[in-house]
Amino acid sequence: MDRKKELNRWVWWGLDVGKKYIGVARANRDHGLAFPYTIIHLKQGASASYAAHFVYQQLHDQWKGAHCVVVGEPLLFSGEEGTMARWVRSFSSVLEKKLIQACENGSVDPYHGCKVVLWDECFSTEEAQKRVQMFARKRKGKEHRTRCDDQSAACILQSYLDHGVGETDLFSSPGCPYQ
Repeated sequence: MDRKKELNRWVWWGLDVGKKYIGVARANRDHGLAFPYTIIHLKQGASASYAAHFVYQQLHDQWKGAHCVVVGEPLLFSGEEGTMARWVRSFSSVLEKKLIQACENGSVDPYHGCKVVLWDECFSTEEAQKRVQMFARKRKGKEHRTRCDDQSAACILQSYLDHGVGETDLFSSPGCPYQ
């Protein structure tokens, strides 16, 4: 499979955004399963704007076939927006502007467009930690310390896809031949 076709298969991206680490996951149109991809380390004290620009640059070549970026929204248990949720909302807004610009200049396939969606990340970190612990148990005798931000991003993205939102979005884009 050539590089361009490979990139265009990854249409949904998931981000677990923190002020120090950003977990990245992706899912393709072939089977709609979210896979952990990478963890991006931010410099300490990075602003939401800087973080969004940095993430965009780190994944620039990967965005070409992107249709949707699902960003975990860290709401409080009450459902209200706290300090971190406001920071993530600001991050998402800047990232969406960068992706719109990329569509306009042809860096991202304007046929699909690309949007940023906030999705409740409630318990995604706990779920990711369980997955990592299960993996660690299988590796007897070896201490297994690792960040689980990419796993958490996969949990967020999979939750979005499991709710059927991603499939509807993919085929409802203007001009999409699969409508």
